[in-house]
Amino acid sequence: MSYVTYERWEPMIPQTGDKAEKFLDFILANDKTKYNGETQGEYDRRMYYVKDLEPASYSSETSSNLARRGASAVTRDDPYYVQVCIELGSYGYVTTWVDDLLTAEEKKKILDSGFNPSTYGVTYDNGKFIKEFFEGMKKSTCHMKFVYGMQDPWTGGQIPDDKMGPNSSKLFISHGKHDDFIYQWNASERNDLFQWLAGLGFDL
Repeated sequence: MSYVTYERWEPMIPQTGDKAEKFLDFILANDKTKYNGETQGEYDRRMYYVKDLEPASYSSETSSNLARRGASAVTRDDPYYVQVCIELGSYGYVTTWVDDLLTAEEKKKILDSGFNPSTYGVTYDNGKFIKEFFEGMKKSTCHMKFVYGMQDPWTGGQIPDDKMGPNSSKLFISHGKHDDFIYQWNASERNDLFQWLAGLGFDL
């Protein structure tokens, strides 16, 4: 959903009174799902960027370290998953109310879609890192610009305004998704970034 506009995935969101099958379709959706109104060309472009299952091009040392943490196969996103398990926490799906609709394979797929610390042999730090990060942000005088896509669900996890540093600011891209490039922004959004960079002394 991070790679398509809201209008494409909004119809998938279950509503009160919907049949249980719609909830099942929603929680089983993955990066291979084709969304409402998505053309084949758009789907192919998204598949080009979404490569979650590709093997990582790590050094043999990094790969073996991750493997020792319990990962059965090392992928390019494993470092992020390890960080999630240790520092960020993660979500899980409650499926007891649709258990009678799920096969054993589907149950495993849903459980495996969350980030499990035991998979990597790590322990969640109960938010210690995030609390320290927010405290550091409020005190930091570093100039930071946080860019968020208004069509990207990840924007829901943005840094809270009251945790921002004195020289920090946010830029919201009106039609921004997870895989956007600067040239896809509108003129006002590009100018916002370029003026900020120019104010820091960058020659653009």
